Amino acid sequence: MIKYPQMCSVMKLLICSLFIACLPLIGVAQSCLPGGITLTSQAEIDAFPQNYPGCTEIGGNLIVDELMNGDILNVDSLAQLNFIDGGLIIRNNTGITNIDGLSNITAITGSLQVESNSSLLHLHGLSSLSSIVYSCHIDNNDQLEDLIGLSAINEIPGFFDIEHNDGLLSLQGLDNLSFVGEYFTVEENSSLVSLSGLEELDTVGGFYLINCPIGNLSPLSSLETINGPVLISFLPITEMTGLDALTHLESLVLSNLNMLTSLGTGLLGIDSVSGNVWITQNPLLQNMMGLDSLRFIGGNLQIQHNQVLESLNGLEQLVDIAGDFQIHDLQMLTSFQGLNALEFIGGALSVQQFYPGGCRPY
Repeated sequence: MIKYPQMCSVMKLLICSLFIACLPLIGVAQSCLPGGITLTSQAEIDAFPQNYPGCTEIGGNLIVDELMNGDILNVDSLAQLNFIDGGLIIRNNTGITNIDGLSNITAITGSLQVESNSSLLHLHGLSSLSSIVYSCHIDNNDQLEDLIGLSAINEIPGFFDIEHNDGLLSLQGLDNLSFVGEYFTVEENSSLVSLSGLEELDTVGGFYLINCPIGNLSPLSSLETINGPVLISFLPITEMTGLDALTHLESLVLSNLNMLTSLGTGLLGIDSVSGNVWITQNPLLQNMMGLDSLRFIGGNLQIQHNQVLESLNGLEQLVDIAGDFQIHDLQMLTSFQGLNALEFIGGALSVQQFYPGGCRPY
């Protein structure tokens, strides 16, 4: 017969064992859905807490992508989530106006994609997100006016695309972003008049600014390093001032800048470009002043279709062009003054223009 004290010990042992077995269910983050999950209806979102009670971490991608137009209106029932071991993808939802139900997510190990949500007004629901392991894509959200909600993010190791958001007025919300590892692209945002919000941006892997009504580059004054190509095209800027902290570029394309009259001071610090320099289709640009420190171009130099370019003044320090040098369709150019220091062209020299009073082909 078991004596009473022994009985007590056995009961305590059983209770302790039960408590230990239940620990994963009590106050400890639980991972679920190792293959991720795609939610295609409001009903699936609303049922998430019942279907996955206690689940705070998803082991793969979380995708919210409605099957029927206008079905998904909110993601409020996903508030229990705080970590995504994969990508967070919110796309093709026509009725959703906010993503506030994601406000407890602090980190994702994949990419953030917010794409083609035609009624989405803001990103406030991402205000706790401080870590993105790969890329960020904010594309085709017609009603989105700013990026407030991304202020906890200070680096994006991969690509960062902000494209085709017709209602976007500024980049406010990126105030703490200092690093983008791959290309940073701002393209076809038809209402974006300012780069305000990028004042802390220090390093990018490449920079594409294309077809936005951005009036100046002054918010980029902290940008010191661009490790890839720079393409600036179809912007109504009048000068390049704002890139003053740069000293080296991998490549540079300035094209179809219809209001550009001067390169200003923004490129004065550039002493070398590893690859190509293309300055083309800028109908009001009068000279090359602003490239006064440039000594070496590792690729081709193309100066083409700048209708009122009168001189090459500004290139007085240029000594070495490793590739081709092409001067085409410069109707007002009458001399090569400004190239006095040029000693070496590694490729072909091509001068083609046939305008009265201008240079002739060689």
